Amino acid sequence: MKIFNLLFLFFLSLAAHAQVTDAEFEKRIDRISSKIPLSYNSHVKSHIMDFMRNDKGNTSRILEVFYLYKHDIDSILKKNQLPTELSYMAISLSGCSNFETSEEGGTGFYMMRYITAKSRGLHISSYVDERRDILKATSAFAKEIKEIYKKYQDWPMTIAAYYASDLEMDRAISYSKDSTGDYWKIHSFLPFSYQKTYPKFIASAYLMNYHKAHSISPAKKLQFKTDTVPIRQYTTIYQIATKLEIDYDLLKLLNPIYKKQIIPNSGRDYYLVLPKDKVDDFYNLGEEVYEVGEDSVAAPVTPEPEVKPPSVPEYTTIYYTVRSGDILLKIADYYDCTVSSIKRWNGLRSDMIAVNQRLKIVVPTSKLDYYKKINGMSSYEKSRIAAKD
Repeated sequence: MKIFNLLFLFFLSLAAHAQVTDAEFEKRIDRISSKIPLSYNSHVKSHIMDFMRNDKGNTSRILEVFYLYKHDIDSILKKNQLPTELSYMAISLSGCSNFETSEEGGTGFYMMRYITAKSRGLHISSYVDERRDILKATSAFAKEIKEIYKKYQDWPMTIAAYYASDLEMDRAISYSKDSTGDYWKIHSFLPFSYQKTYPKFIASAYLMNYHKAHSISPAKKLQFKTDTVPIRQYTTIYQIATKLEIDYDLLKLLNPIYKKQIIPNSGRDYYLVLPKDKVDDFYNLGEEVYEVGEDSVAAPVTPEPEVKPPSVPEYTTIYYTVRSGDILLKIADYYDCTVSSIKRWNGLRSDMIAVNQRLKIVVPTSKLDYYKKINGMSSYEKSRIAAKD
C-alpha cells in the first residue's frame, strides 16, 4: 500500500507539471513579486523541471529545511537592506544542504569559499566550520553580496558573480562585448559550471511560489522547536545523542558546524542545538551527559586538543606595485583572485588605482615563490600569464 501511495503521488506530480505550458510558466514567473528581475527561458525551465520531479523526495526536503530557517534568513537580509528574495540562493546554490562541497571548496547554504568566509570573520578550524552555521553564514553572505552589488548595480550579474567570482564575470562581460548590461547576453561566456547560478535562482523563486501547484509539500521530519545549550567539555555528537536518546543523524543535521561530529574543548564557547523537548533532560543530567557508560556502543574517546595552525601559514600577504596601464581586473588575473578581494585587502572604495601604488595581495603560501616573481616581471611576461588562464 505504501509503494502504491508513493507511485500515485509521483504520477500526480508528473501530471501537475506536464500540463504547464511555457506560456504559463512565464506568466507565473511574471506574477512573482520580486525586487530582483526574474525571467523565463529554456535555461530556467530545465531547473524548474528538476525541482518538480522531486526525485526521492529531495525537493520536499529542500522546502522543509528552507521554511525552518526562512524567517531568520529574511530578518538578516532585511537588516542589511537587501531583497529577501536573496534567501532563494540557499536553495539554488546548495539545495539547503550544509554538507555539500563545491569544486572550489565552498560549503554551507551559500557555498562560501574559504577566503571569503575568513575575510568576513567566520571561524574555520579542523573541527568547526562556521560556514555551516546558517545565521552566521547568512550575515557573511549578506555583506559579501552587498559589496558585489555595489560594483555591478545589477542583480542577475551580482548573483552570478557571487558564485563565479567577479574575475570570471568581468571576463565574461569583456568576451561578450556587451554594453547593454543584459545578463543573458553575457550568460554563455561564463564558464559552464557557473552558468546555472542565476537560472537556478529563478527556478528556486518559482519553486517557493508554486510548489503547491505541482502537488509538492515540505517534508515533515523537522516540525519541532529547537533551543541551544552550552557545551562545557570535550564531547561528540554521538555521545550526546546516546545520552539524550536523540536520533544521531537528526542531531548531526541540527549541528552541521562540527565537521567531525566532535565538539572540542579549545577555549572557545561552543553550543549545541537540541530539540526543545530534550533541553531539560540535558540540564538534569548535568556532568553525566559527558560520561561514556560501559554499555555504550561507542568506545570512549580521548579528548584531542584543537589543532593549531601550522607554523607556516596557509596564506601570505605580498605586495604588488602598480604600473602604467594596470587595472584591478588585470592584477586580479595575475594573482588568481578577485577584484573585490583586492579592494577589500586594501580598503579601496572604487576601482581607481595610481601608478606606483603598493597593493596588498593575499596568496597561498604553497605558491608564494611563483606569485612573488610577478611584481618584477615585464608587461610582456605578465601578459603571457594572463593569456594562459
